[in-house]
Amino acid sequence: MRQPEAATGSGAATIAELLATVEPGARPLSEERLGRRVRRVWLSGDRRPSLIVKVVDRATARKTDLLSHRWLPAVGLRDHGPPLIAGAPGPGDSAWQVFEDLGNSALAPDPRPAGALESATNLIARLHLTCAGHALLPEWAEQLGGLGERFYGEWSARAARAVGAIPGPGLSRDRRALRDRLNRRVDALLGEEPERSRRLREAGWPVTLLHGDLWPQNLLLPPSEGGRARLIDWDRSCVGPLVYDLSTFALRLSPRARTEALRLYGQAVSAAGWRLPGPAELDEAFETAELARLASCLISPAEAAGEGAEWAFEDLATVDAWFEELQAAPLARAR
Repeated sequence: MRQPEAATGSGAATIAELLATVEPGARPLSEERLGRRVRRVWLSGDRRPSLIVKVVDRATARKTDLLSHRWLPAVGLRDHGPPLIAGAPGPGDSAWQVFEDLGNSALAPDPRPAGALESATNLIARLHLTCAGHALLPEWAEQLGGLGERFYGEWSARAARAVGAIPGPGLSRDRRALRDRLNRRVDALLGEEPERSRRLREAGWPVTLLHGDLWPQNLLLPPSEGGRARLIDWDRSCVGPLVYDLSTFALRLSPRARTEALRLYGQAVSAAGWRLPGPAELDEAFETAELARLASCLISPAEAAGEGAEWAFEDLATVDAWFEELQAAPLARAR
């Protein structure tokens, strides 16, 4: 199996060295790419036939370590978080992380059987309920960062500055058209900011620990764990209004599953006196969160494009397509 280049920084390790500490005597046999930064490594030996290896920046690695070994156990969710086994510094500012391999058990957008959706939804509700008002909330906000009540406006403004700084001279006609189209999009977001932020604030969404990237593929339901759901990939975890997590999750489900998930979530949180808004208000809140997410996705590639990075324009075109999809087919009614 091809191995990464050996690290030269102090204390850095290669994947092979880290795996040797996790599975002494086992040899890496092959690997399967699961994403840009994630791979499944197949091993010799019988104890663990495979492990998941991920490379992240060291700040993100520290967050995952704290969540896995301190914060989630503190709220009774140790067995529902990322199955982190070990980590080590990697080259430069990177870090390796090794996780148990729970198989290809991600929640499907239209999950079957129905029990899978119930298990996943109840875990999300439990996370939000348990962490809202928890004594650790200030520590989470300090260590992970927080979405202020004006996160929509803050991200839209940052996106507008970044897109506006992309220089026109030297751009191809298509890239100039893309830049101008994105400028119009973020200008529209800023124009709607006062009203959208006001309505989110008045809705009084509870503030809690957020997973931050609640796509169905980050919810695992491994058969080996008896239907118990797990949340993985906490790289974007933070503190903020629960609508941000709930909208990410619900809007990536099929319309049928979305209706059921919102019913299950509403039922679960009602015990704490929380009540989801009506369909129209929920739709608007979800749309605001979705537009804020798209604005945040523009910031990094737009800044890179402003510095001349070629790859950035492909990412900008992808986000532009997401805006177009949202405009062409508004958020399926949350009901």
